[in-house]
Amino acid sequence: MLVDSHCHLDFPDFAPDLDTIVARAAEAGVGRMVTISTRVKRLDGLLAIAERFPNVFCSVGTHPHHADEEDGISPDELIALTRHPRSSRSARPGSTISTTMARRRPRRAAFAPISRPREQPACRW
Repeated sequence: MLVDSHCHLDFPDFAPDLDTIVARAAEAGVGRMVTISTRVKRLDGLLAIAERFPNVFCSVGTHPHHADEEDGISPDELIALTRHPRSSRSARPGSTISTTMARRRPRRAAFAPISRPREQPACRW
């Protein structure tokens, strides 16, 4: 079985075609998908997608580019969120906590948004 271990099914560009995207992935042999969290505060949307499709799971965490938007989320809260049944086993607290700790330091150039535009979201399904 193939596993798509890093996709972003919650991105607005995919919303109109989400059923088709997941169906095409299954037809291509993808048996599981892990949609990756970029913001903990948007976790409800990820969980809704994961609950809607039995072969989709989600991670829990904050991308460093968005760390300044999520002050006040403790490591204990992040770990508790990974206990949701549709949260992926790959959403290990270690990776989640590391992104939390990254926001405690001043923002550096490494955390600056990438300036090159993307015309289309990357989705092969």
